[in-house]
Amino acid sequence: MTVDLTSLGSVLLWLAGGIGGPAVVMQILSLLGSKWAWWNNLPSFVQFVIPMVLSVLIALGASLLLTKPDIVAALNPVYVIIMQTVVAYLASQKQYQTTKTLEYKKIEAKAAVSSAVSDAKEARKE
Repeated sequence: MTVDLTSLGSVLLWLAGGIGGPAVVMQILSLLGSKWAWWNNLPSFVQFVIPMVLSVLIALGASLLLTKPDIVAALNPVYVIIMQTVVAYLASQKQYQTTKTLEYKKIEAKAAVSSAVSDAKEARKE
């Protein structure tokens, strides 16, 4: 199914259609869950059940909203603004991470050169 991310109705259909809810829940948990100490301390059974329950709740919520086309139409402009903001933020983070990685590589290269120079000086002293 092709999802038009600029249309709230299309996204709601995707969420209600079965795969969208679990995809959203698992993406959020994979990005954030590992950083939450409380999540990591939960029993594995609870970590198994919570994503399933959240996925069902998201699908049910999306299905409920789809029965109210006037509400979906009213929310669509706000949704578009939010989506554009999220996409712009994520794109900026991708660029930030690329820049940061390049900077770390430069720092590591300088440290390696400095270490090699120090080792060479030590070897000369011996």
